[in-house]
Amino acid sequence: MADALTDPALLFDSQGNLICANQAARQGLQRLDVPLNGHKPDFLDTFSDVRDGTPLQAAKSPLNRALNGETLAAQRLYFRTRAAGVCVAIDLTARPLWEDGADKPSGALLKWSSIITESGSQVELRTGHQSNTRDTPALESSELGDDGFVDRQFDTGLRRERDQLRSALDNLPAILFTVDRFGHFGICNQQLCEVSGYTGEDLWHMTLLDLFSGRSREELARAMDTAFDTQQGFDLDLPLISNTGEQIPITLYTTVGTQESVRSQEKDLLLTGIALDVSHIREALRASAISEERLNRSQAFANIGLWDWNLRTDEVYWSDRVAELIGSTNSRMQFGFQEFLAAAHPLDRARLANSIENCVSGTDILDEEFRIQRPDGNERWMLARANLIYDDQATPVRMLGVIQDITPLKHAEFIEKRAREQVQSVIDSLEARICVLDQRGEIISVNRSWQRHPYRDPVRDKSLASGGNYLAFCDALAENGRKDMARLGEAVRSVLDACTSSAETEVAFLQGEREEIHLVRVTPLRGSSEEHPRVVINHLDVTKRREIEQDLRQAKDEAEQASRAKSEFLSLMSHELRTPMNAVLGFAQLLEQDDDLNEDQLESIGEILKAGKHLLHLINEVLDLARIESGRVELTLEPVVLDDLVNECLPLIEANARQHQIRVERDLLSQITVLADRVRLKQILINLLSNAVKYNVPSGLVRVSARRGNNTRVRIEVMDSGLGIAEKDISNLFSPFTRLERDTHREGTGIGLAVCRRLVEAMGGTIGATSKLGQGSCFWLEIEAATLNDALSVDDQSEHKASNWPKWPSRARRILQIEDNPSNLRLMERILMRYPQLHSMSANNGQQGLEQARQKQPDLILLDIHMAGMNGYQLLEALRADRRTANIPVIAVTANATDDDIKRGMEAGFDAYLTKPVDIRDLAETVCRVMGEADPLFLPN
Repeated sequence: MADALTDPALLFDSQGNLICANQAARQGLQRLDVPLNGHKPDFLDTFSDVRDGTPLQAAKSPLNRALNGETLAAQRLYFRTRAAGVCVAIDLTARPLWEDGADKPSGALLKWSSIITESGSQVELRTGHQSNTRDTPALESSELGDDGFVDRQFDTGLRRERDQLRSALDNLPAILFTVDRFGHFGICNQQLCEVSGYTGEDLWHMTLLDLFSGRSREELARAMDTAFDTQQGFDLDLPLISNTGEQIPITLYTTVGTQESVRSQEKDLLLTGIALDVSHIREALRASAISEERLNRSQAFANIGLWDWNLRTDEVYWSDRVAELIGSTNSRMQFGFQEFLAAAHPLDRARLANSIENCVSGTDILDEEFRIQRPDGNERWMLARANLIYDDQATPVRMLGVIQDITPLKHAEFIEKRAREQVQSVIDSLEARICVLDQRGEIISVNRSWQRHPYRDPVRDKSLASGGNYLAFCDALAENGRKDMARLGEAVRSVLDACTSSAETEVAFLQGEREEIHLVRVTPLRGSSEEHPRVVINHLDVTKRREIEQDLRQAKDEAEQASRAKSEFLSLMSHELRTPMNAVLGFAQLLEQDDDLNEDQLESIGEILKAGKHLLHLINEVLDLARIESGRVELTLEPVVLDDLVNECLPLIEANARQHQIRVERDLLSQITVLADRVRLKQILINLLSNAVKYNVPSGLVRVSARRGNNTRVRIEVMDSGLGIAEKDISNLFSPFTRLERDTHREGTGIGLAVCRRLVEAMGGTIGATSKLGQGSCFWLEIEAATLNDALSVDDQSEHKASNWPKWPSRARRILQIEDNPSNLRLMERILMRYPQLHSMSANNGQQGLEQARQKQPDLILLDIHMAGMNGYQLLEALRADRRTANIPVIAVTANATDDDIKRGMEAGFDAYLTKPVDIRDLAETVCRVMGEADPLFLPN
């Protein structure tokens, strides 16, 4: 760092110890006879701020002030040399040196620009022009007192010699330099600048170690330390780092010498180095090594060895791979041609020697496959190839050849041959008739089935076999009006011309008196060239398959027709049963609200409602079973907490249980969750609980429990203390319409358990029962478990509907009902008469209802769908098409109650869809929702 300055400079550490002095400082102070020996030069303690004044106090000395963080700029100070006693004045600059994050200086730099002696003469101490060598600074004036001068003529001669030496050094084809113990350059030639990319000025600011990095730098540093300690040079191969970061390989040769010290009478050690840029040599060696490695790897990958036989000297060069191939333990230098021949298999040796002799004589080239026997007994297949090299007189002088291990290829040929035989055997065993055609359509091969059942060629009046023309066969039949054969001929030509990748068609052939249908596939033969394409024709007799497919289509059509008929029948039966049930239950609900009825009459009405609801339940179960059997039931599987679900089910069977004094118990089920359709699982549990109560004994017990199994399933059990079931009857419990003989006097349809089984299986579960006569029964089901965190508990939702008469929404004042059934029309009129604020209008057909809607503009229309003449859908479309009635809410009130009916109605544009029999509360709630009001309140009876 100090040598980078042209002014005299001294560098100190944080303790005030001298680290280094630059060349200008050393030379200038030497002329003043001021020594720099030691870590603290003595002249620093004699500084005074006035001529011949008292030395400054230690705290005010420039060095201490700089170490305390102060900066002095060109301060005039004086000191007297000890030897000559000359008073010297200097303009001193002192500044602290800081490191990042330090709270005090890590050192100080002192420099000065001029020295004025006592006599007034000025000593110029700056270094002269900086060339690539550390020259002694030129002195324009070097007077020390009145008696010293430098001979200018002598100085000019020195400069000339220096320049000549510099030119010689710069023209050297090698790098040359000298460095001191710290790596500072003393001399360096232009070659170092050209190789490293740094200028001479850059290099003076650097050390030799700065041109290297990593391990190379560490290795060089250790070598330099050893060289200066032992005064012996060293040689190293190192990568020099250029200013662009490029690594340049060099070979460095060094020696250690001495020079006169400028500080003392001792001699300084210098390291002189010469370095050669060996990058081009390294590159050539690297390229050669890569080429040789590629050749060796290529030989290893291809299992190839090389030989070069000098026919004049009988010397043979063998590559290392040849000895490895034949299993020889001798090196290639000791490996002879006789040993090569001796390695050949005895049955192949003579043939190989004869082929080599023919090649040497010039009658043939060497291209021979043979076997060798290795010393370990292993047998390998080899391929030897060679040719002659001639001199100018056409005399053979060398044989250059290769040997390759082709054992894998031979094994592959053997496997391919065996596979080809196996494939041919498989093809021959097929019932399909297969042939291969060339580009002209001629048959070049056929399989055994084609040979046994050939086609008759109408052109040559003989069997179509190998040598026959398949395209001519197709064309001949096409000319007789066979369109299927014309299509086949076009397909074959299309594949041969590569217009299509494959083709397939069906043709008919008469075999004796029986007509057969053949599926013909045309595919290109793999491996054939574009110039000589081949196709494979595959004739497969599909007569039986087409007959079976026709039977299946007919059976499918019949099954679909039967399914449609069944669905239509169920829909019709549902409508026909629900229509009178609407009147029965509707009028019963009206009578139930009559205050003038006595207790016997109310009980009779209750029986009517009970029987009607049972009949409605029977209708619903029949329809439910039909939907499940047809696969149209839709399930939504979700986590369900059993405790919540059981809480919803128990209130629905408690009244019946209390009537028969049956106790209902349950386990704690809050920690058990299952993956099921909530609505359908509730339906299943209600059915099992109802049966447990229905078929129990007086004062009996019903218990609901659940537990996790060893797998991922949950087992739910409903146990009762009833009469029990015989073992022989358990297997039939889950069949439709099956009832025990002893239970024929009880209400029931025999459908409930069948529906339960179908629903459980649809949810991926199983259901069953165990029972003993006289001890009761246990019905169980197993379904998948779910995690409790995923389940959403629901609040108890009682299905109990208040018997209070619902309040009608205020916005629906004028009601138009359109119904073709007189009893249902009167029922709705009676219901609406309960609300004196309503104005009820009726129409018994669609056309009449449309006219009233246009004229009277009702607030709401209640519309039946199944009507003679204009049905409900047609009427709805007419209402929506008329701007006068387009915005009137329309609620469907119909006996069409299947899922498809409801879906169709909502898609048609009904605002709501109610199925008969109509529950009065459901009617009021639906009207409130459609009219945009809150749920209806209840009026007291």
